Amino acid sequence: MRKMKKQKLTSIQTILEFNNTKKQPNISEYEEKEIVCFENYNGKLLIQDDNFNALKNLLNNGYKGKVDLIYIDPPFGINKRFENKKSGYYFDDKIIGIEYLQFMYERLILLRELLSDEGSIYLHCDWHKSHHLRFLLDEVFGEENFVNEVVWCYTGPSQTNRNFVRKHDTILIYSKTNEYIFNTEQLRVPYKKSTSVSGKSSFTGNTPEEKIKELDARGKLLEDWWNDIAGIAYAHGQDENYPTQKPEALLERIVKASSNEGSIVLDCFMGSGTTQAVAQKLGRKWIGIDKNPNAIEVVKKRFVKKFNIVL
Repeated sequence: MRKMKKQKLTSIQTILEFNNTKKQPNISEYEEKEIVCFENYNGKLLIQDDNFNALKNLLNNGYKGKVDLIYIDPPFGINKRFENKKSGYYFDDKIIGIEYLQFMYERLILLRELLSDEGSIYLHCDWHKSHHLRFLLDEVFGEENFVNEVVWCYTGPSQTNRNFVRKHDTILIYSKTNEYIFNTEQLRVPYKKSTSVSGKSSFTGNTPEEKIKELDARGKLLEDWWNDIAGIAYAHGQDENYPTQKPEALLERIVKASSNEGSIVLDCFMGSGTTQAVAQKLGRKWIGIDKNPNAIEVVKKRFVKKFNIVL
């Protein structure tokens, strides 16, 4: 008898089934692991461990409510291995379906507990799972704590004749409370100029010249779509040959916006360590977690090259 192929669940079926079977993480059950870190780390930790265990370890060792900014670029749930052929560095994105939702749900709960009352979480994703992850963030942080859905637009080579070229990622931002850090003045960008003979700002119309000069000096507030930051392929001197690496300019904007000097910044899907490098540069404390030895190797090399610091 012919075996029937298992029918794939729709998105709503996946969400409903997950909602009926979801499990809360047990924070008290964790395995103590040796922490790889600065000799005198001053709040800066590099941890090689499964992030589920590492986050519970942090919660049980005094970090609850201490983190001002969390940035994560987690797996996208697409059952694929990402590999850089030049370096051989790779990571697996193999968890899919309901298991993926449970995987992310548990970690988001732990991250919420680590977040300070002034803290925010930035979750970087794309079209594969943005709808599912928005559902989870609403569930864990509350719809009322939604701050922004940022669209990061970029460009690059692509081969497709069956759809518009997919060249944007989504960054979902949620806070812990309504008293979150947000440094508005860090987010101003120059006004764009028109091509008119007068050279007036394209956003100011017939505004007097004196006012235009004032506006140009101050800049304008940044919108929730970012098309002024190029991908890593165009960030000269930054490429660590690690798959899906993000440019420092993207993390600089995020770190400046939602943390202060001395704040703890956490990334538990660390990868190439862009979050940690930017936090170090901007005078923040940081925590980087990844179980992949490739990631730990890349970050160590990056800190030697960039800061002459041996981790």
